[in-house]
Amino acid sequence: MNIKITELEQKVFNAIRECILNEDIYCCHIFGIADYCDLTIPQIKGCIGSMIKKNLVSEVEKNEFDTIPSTQFIKEGD
Repeated sequence: MNIKITELEQKVFNAIRECILNEDIYCCHIFGIADYCDLTIPQIKGCIGSMIKKNLVSEVEKNEFDTIPSTQFIKEGD
């Protein structure tokens, strides 16, 4: 199944990955994402919302994101 991703979503996705790799962290805050791309915070939030619906990123902590889809997280007891 091919998931269509916009150019802006691709920029945000790449920024999240770059942030995580460069900072040696497990997720990236929305302001950290902004440091790695040339988009505004509202643009980033819009792209993240869309990518969450497409299951391309997941919110790990409040306003902190990873490129691992949320379906890969297994909650205790499941």
